[in-house]
Amino acid sequence: MAAIIEDRERRVVPRLRNFESGVRSGELDCLRPFEANPFSVEMLKNVLDDWESQPGISVAADLVSVAVTLGHNNVATDAARFLISRAETPPAARSLAMQLLGEEEPPINGGGAALLEGPSTFVPSDLHSQIHRVRLQLHNHPLNPILWTNLAIAYTTLGQPKQARRAIRIALSLAPDNRFVLRDAARLFLHQQDGDAGHKLLVRAKNLKGDPWLLAAEIATAGAIGKTSQFIKVGQNFLDRGIVRPQHLSELASAIGTEEAFSGNGKGARKLLRRSLEEPSENAVAQAAWLARNVPGAAVLGAQKTISFEANAWLAREARQWRYAILQSYHWQNDQPFSSRPAVLGSFTACTALEQYEDGIAFAKRGLVSNPQHATLQNNLAFAMGHLGRITEAQRILDQINLATADVSDRIAVNATRGLIAFRQGELARGRSFYRDAIALGESHKDHRHAVARLYHAFEELRQGTAEAERYRQEALAAAKMLTSPEHLALIERLKEYKPVSTSAPAVSVT
Repeated sequence: MAAIIEDRERRVVPRLRNFESGVRSGELDCLRPFEANPFSVEMLKNVLDDWESQPGISVAADLVSVAVTLGHNNVATDAARFLISRAETPPAARSLAMQLLGEEEPPINGGGAALLEGPSTFVPSDLHSQIHRVRLQLHNHPLNPILWTNLAIAYTTLGQPKQARRAIRIALSLAPDNRFVLRDAARLFLHQQDGDAGHKLLVRAKNLKGDPWLLAAEIATAGAIGKTSQFIKVGQNFLDRGIVRPQHLSELASAIGTEEAFSGNGKGARKLLRRSLEEPSENAVAQAAWLARNVPGAAVLGAQKTISFEANAWLAREARQWRYAILQSYHWQNDQPFSSRPAVLGSFTACTALEQYEDGIAFAKRGLVSNPQHATLQNNLAFAMGHLGRITEAQRILDQINLATADVSDRIAVNATRGLIAFRQGELARGRSFYRDAIALGESHKDHRHAVARLYHAFEELRQGTAEAERYRQEALAAAKMLTSPEHLALIERLKEYKPVSTSAPAVSVT
């Protein structure tokens, strides 16, 4: 059976973004009017030299990003027009180029309707090409911390943590107090399960008390590793002074508001969260949406579409708008490709709610590039492949899962998926044994997934047309009364309507 990590605890830790995405999000805007400095001027000169000597999409995107950040749009108009003219320009780079030129982006599909295509195939070789381009740039500009940070992000997305850590360490040595470098470094270390290292970087930052983006990152990161920040009062004082635009205070208000919500101060949390939404970052919107779903008394967002792909994916899921939920999960995964969360939600929704197993495979495979040992994604990949008759591949993936370190929910799911594979091989007794193990494990741990395992077992009995199939269906439906998630309710409806075959179906061939 497909599995989902429940809507687990969230904090407004920094998004891991490359320089272009950081510029587009507004996270790198100056707190006060721009004042030229030698470092910035030299950075701009470097990318201008690159553009003149080796024009291309990657170099043009870098030039536009730097120009927008430093407020020198006029030097990058040619590069922006070049990006807009090329069909292969990535969406984020095209959008930033249009921003620089003051042009509006055309609506999706030429109209206002949402794009509903499923996830496209992810090609890791694209990341290898990206890494190659950045390394060529570093050959000419080895002391550029932005390039080293971009390289670290690419390595993280490709699932190469050692190379990522080396690159971000070099970036930190070159720009130890730079907001972009520090926030990405903290998030990268969190991803590598070394949150303490990321938190220490932020605590030691020279400008921590003067930069609300760094304060927000420190408070959120402290909470993510189970600590209480020592700078919450500093952050609150910064909010009280209101000396910068609300855009720069969004994540700081969100981070402190989250701590208030967790401490039970609903009134204080709501006040701060409303402030975080005055000129919100995408991350602050996603955080407000998570709190509304999970923390009583902290809701300040309703069920309306937001600027956050993450928030929209969860909202669509609750509304059972499955196609839109998959689309938003896809965009969320594009924005944060290293994260397992969009991959898990996307693969689970595609497989469970819509039986779109190819989409489930696409989500899971992409998530596994950055998280190769993620048991939930491995299980969901095997589950989807099993449904498509790719039995040998599914079995190989299941055999790679380290059950010794997997939690109960994953062990339940893996046993049930093994049951599916056995049924599809025609080994009904073995399949029943696996399903029994999944059900027993769930019941012993009072985990509702035992009821989900019963549903999937009943499907397999009905598919095979066994004599006891109807009994399994009725038992599964009785146990499923405890299930409340939107996907599981859709699964129950399918089981009620499923028409059993009159004779045993032939086993799927092993390929």
